[in-house]
Amino acid sequence: MIATLLRRRKICRDVSPILNAIPKIGKNGENSIIIEGLEIVLPKPSNMRPTNLIKLVAIITVETTCKQMNEIDIDHMFNNYMFNVVFKGYGANEDEYYYSSFHLDYDPSNSSNFIHPWFHLTYGGINVKNVDHGELMILPAPRIPVWPMDFILGLDFILSNFLDQERYKKEFIADSNYRSALKKAQDSIWRPYILSISHHWCKFSDCKYNMVNIDLSHNYVPTLIADA
Repeated sequence: MIATLLRRRKICRDVSPILNAIPKIGKNGENSIIIEGLEIVLPKPSNMRPTNLIKLVAIITVETTCKQMNEIDIDHMFNNYMFNVVFKGYGANEDEYYYSSFHLDYDPSNSSNFIHPWFHLTYGGINVKNVDHGELMILPAPRIPVWPMDFILGLDFILSNFLDQERYKKEFIADSNYRSALKKAQDSIWRPYILSISHHWCKFSDCKYNMVNIDLSHNYVPTLIADA
């Protein structure tokens, strides 16, 4: 469904990375998926630099293996996790390219000398290690804690950030199949992550807090899909 939708919206010409992954899902009894090098064509942001690019592409590579968990369990949901995005900008000349990159690190080992949230956002990394940075300095810190994203959540993260709101809502959120897939991913990946953090203050069985503004969650995360 996702492959068909991306192709129909003319945002991805080659959906083979998705189609190639489908037969391997659940192989060896694991709930795993690997999608390599899926290219999403994006509109150019008005404030991007350099300003003379003629095309912008996000190249997504995702590898996740999810645990089989009870619906009411709040636990760590991944056995294996990797999420990389490389942005490639095409200049007017045939050999003129520009790169940007971020990835979501997964580091449960606690072996580093620095604080490492299990899931954290890292800008740059090995994908731009050998690129001429000019006057731009790229640091590995701060390691900003961020909720994990499987393929569906990661794809939606890219679309919701680079498509204008009207197009995003009309071409994707208005599609019932897309909404359903996105909600399932949010429920299975984001729900236990966020509840595990909230449990630090609210123990659920005798939570003392009163939700004054029930719309706060959507204001904080506009892409959350509410229950029907």
